[in-house]
Amino acid sequence: MTPKTKTHIYHATVKSTITYAAETRCLKSKTLSKLNSTEMDFWRRSARISRKDKIRNTIMKRQMNVTRSLLDDIKTKKLKWYGHVQRMEEGRLPKIYEMEPTRKKKTRKT
Repeated sequence: MTPKTKTHIYHATVKSTITYAAETRCLKSKTLSKLNSTEMDFWRRSARISRKDKIRNTIMKRQMNVTRSLLDDIKTKKLKWYGHVQRMEEGRLPKIYEMEPTRKKKTRKT
């Protein structure tokens, strides 16, 4: 199978499944690292290169001709959704339930 075919499979199955409704999800750093790991695992398996070979992710992406990462695409989707919500009328449900940044609770030292 050629790298171009593997890229098409990635975009059709892996990327579309992972990024489904990603613009509305709250992504924490642990989730982001898991998404990055999943993406790199796909590219490593498709290139038949093991983690034991100790090849960096940037080299893997260059070798497989990957231009944008999964996280870049999710950030782009989030920005598009934010712009869409900002242009909505005030009475619409997404506008009413627009999320605000959560504040961390102050813990009391004892």
